Amino acid sequence: MTNICQPIVDVAQKHPEHLALQAPHGSSLSFREFFSHASHFQHLLTQAGFVAGDRLLVIVQPGLVLYPLLIAILGLGLVPVMLERGLSRKQLRETLRHSKLSAVITQPALGKFWFLIPELWRLRRFVIGQPIWGMKILEAPSQHSSMNNFICRDLPPDTTGLITFTSGSTGMPKGANRTHDSLLAQLYAIKAIFSGEKNEIDLHSFPVMVLHSLCCGNSSILPDFDFAHPATVDAQKIVGQLQDEASPASAAHPLI
Repeated sequence: MTNICQPIVDVAQKHPEHLALQAPHGSSLSFREFFSHASHFQHLLTQAGFVAGDRLLVIVQPGLVLYPLLIAILGLGLVPVMLERGLSRKQLRETLRHSKLSAVITQPALGKFWFLIPELWRLRRFVIGQPIWGMKILEAPSQHSSMNNFICRDLPPDTTGLITFTSGSTGMPKGANRTHDSLLAQLYAIKAIFSGEKNEIDLHSFPVMVLHSLCCGNSSILPDFDFAHPATVDAQKIVGQLQDEASPASAAHPLI
């Protein structure tokens, strides 16, 4: 099967109670809870009528909502489009004009400003958790969805999996289109170079590296800083997290 979600599904079936994600200040999800949340989002996305290949702009703070949502989207063969949090308004609009998006999914704190971005007017707009004028609500995850309801579609290897944009050194947003096959190839390449023990605890600030840790069955500790302003990171907090969790591996923004 070609789907970057399949290795994570395999891990969850073998070790459902193993820690998948831990956010700052103690909140966490086991692999069973993770896929319960992902199944919840898949149900809502399917009800909304999205089909494989639709591109969804995901503007959600990295945390216990983002990653189950991301896996839900990938499992269905939809395409999450993710932006560097520090893009300027001009860069954001430039990116939206060229991304062929079907919808945007965001959180209340960010979604309430959607009308200030003309490129969002034509899109279907969804907000997680609480109502925002002009946006449809996606109910926050609960523990009531079974992880066995998760859908992991078998996709052609060249199916687009994940599109990411960064600001780029020239000021113009730079996009990277990763197919499911290339994401799996990246997984195997990193595993070959960094052949750590299973059930390690990793601390990552890159979503793609959190995806890698989930595929390996490792626990991911999410760093305690504002992802929109990585230069403001409090190094002592990050060092404290590494020491508290005895994390042997970390991947971070160059500014960190």
